[in-house]
Amino acid sequence: MKKRILALVLALLLIVPMLAACGDDGSKKSDGGKTETKKTVETVDPEISELDNYVDEIAASHNYEGVTFNYIGRTDDNFPTEEEITGSLISDAVYSRQRELEEKFGLDWENIITEDGDHTQDDVIQNVMAGQNAYDLVYGNMITVGQRLVVGNVVMDVSDFETLDLSKEWWVQSLDSTFRICNKLYFLTGPIIVNYYVDTSCMLFNKQTAENYNIPNLYELVTNKEWTTDKMFEVASVIPTNETGSGAYRYMTPGGVEWMFTNGMTILQFDEDNKPYVEHQLSVELSALADKMSAVFGNDTQTVHLKYQHGVNEKAEEKYGVDDLSTLFEKGEVLFDFDSTGGISYYRENGVEFGILPLPMGDSSVGEYHSYANSWTGGAIYIPKTVKDVEMVDVVVEAMGALSQKYIKPAYYDKLLKGRSTYDVESRGMIDIIFSSKIYDVIDIFSGGDMNQWGDFMRLLDNSIAVDSSSLASAYAVTAKLTNRNIDNIVKRLEKE
Repeated sequence: MKKRILALVLALLLIVPMLAACGDDGSKKSDGGKTETKKTVETVDPEISELDNYVDEIAASHNYEGVTFNYIGRTDDNFPTEEEITGSLISDAVYSRQRELEEKFGLDWENIITEDGDHTQDDVIQNVMAGQNAYDLVYGNMITVGQRLVVGNVVMDVSDFETLDLSKEWWVQSLDSTFRICNKLYFLTGPIIVNYYVDTSCMLFNKQTAENYNIPNLYELVTNKEWTTDKMFEVASVIPTNETGSGAYRYMTPGGVEWMFTNGMTILQFDEDNKPYVEHQLSVELSALADKMSAVFGNDTQTVHLKYQHGVNEKAEEKYGVDDLSTLFEKGEVLFDFDSTGGISYYRENGVEFGILPLPMGDSSVGEYHSYANSWTGGAIYIPKTVKDVEMVDVVVEAMGALSQKYIKPAYYDKLLKGRSTYDVESRGMIDIIFSSKIYDVIDIFSGGDMNQWGDFMRLLDNSIAVDSSSLASAYAVTAKLTNRNIDNIVKRLEKE
């Protein structure tokens, strides 16, 4: 990559303050007509300064001048495809991160782009199986990319990396508890992957609809920890059931599994050896949750569904496609839309006035909000087993994580998500709650069915909670048994060197 570009950018950054110092901001006229010079003190963000110092300390003892660091993934904003500043908020942030890494560690970068996501994992698997070391890092979706790489046993356990510090804020703090498989860690995620900011469950409410029906202040309910599932049902009940399909709906296209987390449940469990499993028998609590939620969400007079949601929902009216659902919310014909943080900007760009909320707690006894991170939209990085210089990858990944906190977080989280995508300051506070309550579950890797598709077990849970719980009791034992068998087979594969 061209280092001259970064040098030019840095030069401009140095010149601009000098020019500003020559302008009116540095002086003022006194009543006597004399010029008084006012000293200006440059303020440095302490967090940025700390990040810079941290990376500088790592770089002081590691130099990789002339080495090319190769990474592979789909075409997106997670890693730069541009060789210059373009004016794009996210692309420029990623570019700046890579250029600083290049300057501090002497690295060159090679981004291998796969237009079709399936090619990413196929290329990596073939490369590792052939004993080649073409890639130092892989990035991609946790399901279509991560699942194949982990199940294929071609990515490295990063637990023994010496420089990598999982206690740092640029790594998801639940990695140790929810991403480990038999005490091995194959995933890394956080601001290092841009998709970290798009995968988290949330809900939106149409402000005009809320005003039309005199909906109370929902933000206060959240901050007072009174925002529970029953409170959501109560609030929405002021909208009459839609018997004809021509009025307003209370809810739009809910998912299912995220409601387990809002009720303090997790899907994947771990035994004393950190081996994952799912409960063999349907619990009373899960059965009751599915009955409660599907009675509301599966009711077509209250909830409007996407036709064939997850391929199994045939109750929905055929007229509702993806575009139709978006239009309903835009027109104020739906109060609550269940979405991910990646979908927020769409409505903002289309001029829809909305507020943002975390999904409600199951009840007040849960005590905290839990925001499910969807593995379909979520991304992670993976390290192939055949990397030639493990120490270099260890060092670079940790430095890249820290510089992602410096560049990616302010650009995406602060400016795009909390800034450009919101209508009010209250929503920005809600986003903080949503991300501070973010929770992962790597059950998608083990849930059975076609390895490239959502597993039978997850599909059963999602549909039973969001649409129809009538088949849950009879189907749970069978699908749970198959899922646990699938987990056993995967664990055996991973135990092989």
